[in-house]
Amino acid sequence: EMIRALAVYALGDLHTKEGIETLIRLFQEPKVDPATRWAVTDALTRLSPTTIIFRIIMPMVDKDMAALTNMPADIWERREEWYAAIAYLIGTLEEQDPLLTDFLAKCLYEISGYWVTVHAIQSIGALYLRQHKTVLENIALGNFEGLKLGKRLSQDEHKHLQVKAIEALANVGDQESLQRLRTQQTDWNPELERA
Repeated sequence: EMIRALAVYALGDLHTKEGIETLIRLFQEPKVDPATRWAVTDALTRLSPTTIIFRIIMPMVDKDMAALTNMPADIWERREEWYAAIAYLIGTLEEQDPLLTDFLAKCLYEISGYWVTVHAIQSIGALYLRQHKTVLENIALGNFEGLKLGKRLSQDEHKHLQVKAIEALANVGDQESLQRLRTQQTDWNPELERA
């Protein structure tokens, strides 16, 4: 598996039509193991933003684009399986297209999944989307109300979400954020204090 994942990642450096098509096909393949899918996702970040947006992201979030790119119907029906990777990819772009930023908001409030939420938080921070400052502050404080996580979180997952929110606040937050975090939470555990 590891050799296949490394080979896939190397395809991202080739920038040939065949290499790009192979990456897209592997990304959309439902039977690809998780390690390979994430290697493909990382390899896709080496492609042009236009290719990522119009060949990868848009077909997974927009039905018309799915039809235009001939995405198989069964993949469209199962598209939520790719949403964590899509949220991650959006954060690697320097684009603040409303369709992309709206998708990140949906990842927080409408689409169920712990990893979808984690990658949406990271991308919101990477893209400096200040409109999500308050929700990130709430997450940092351990308040997940309104998020659609899809499951009860373990202590580690709870802490992980808080750390990701604090990291995102480094780009999105301000003095007011820092003040709110300091006044409303006085007993940070060491990991959260470092973040």
